[in-house]
Amino acid sequence: MKTDTTQRPSRGAAFKETVISKAEAKGMQLIAEAGTRRAEALEAAHKQAGSTATVADVQKQLRQQHERELAAASGKASRDLLIYRVRLVNEVFKKVEDGLAQFAAGKDYTKWMKTRLKSHETDIKNVDSATLFLRPADMALAGKLSAPANVQAREDRSIALGGFRLQCGHVLFDETLDDAMEAEREAFHESGLLAL
Repeated sequence: MKTDTTQRPSRGAAFKETVISKAEAKGMQLIAEAGTRRAEALEAAHKQAGSTATVADVQKQLRQQHERELAAASGKASRDLLIYRVRLVNEVFKKVEDGLAQFAAGKDYTKWMKTRLKSHETDIKNVDSATLFLRPADMALAGKLSAPANVQAREDRSIALGGFRLQCGHVLFDETLDDAMEAEREAFHESGLLAL
């Protein structure tokens, strides 16, 4: 499946910028909260220690407490950022999936299916018979796809978004939107860019 890559950097950059800016804002908020807690703890430690503890002892104790709090806050911020990123990614792919559903319901879908099937013309000619697997909603299109006589259409309930699988002998060609969507999800997790 050929994809248009002309807009990939701007979409990926915008997504990354959103995630980074949210993370930076959350990090600054956590640092400010830790500083406030440190000041409160310093004042409480001075009151509790009275005149028996030295300033160095109080500072050491507060530094250790501050480091523990900062480590805990950092861990929480990392978890929160990961949860936020997963939610954003899921929202992006839900929108892509909705767009694919609109495409599969539109007028250009049958034309796209014919074009994809025609690209396998040589593969079909090289076998005695071939099987075209379609999602249940597309079985009505089987006669409109101009498939050669040696191609038999069968329903495949595992295809949800659309497209088809074509089996020519021992070779299975996957032209499903489901496969394209999964490939984009994998590529996105590797690169952070979206091409669909």
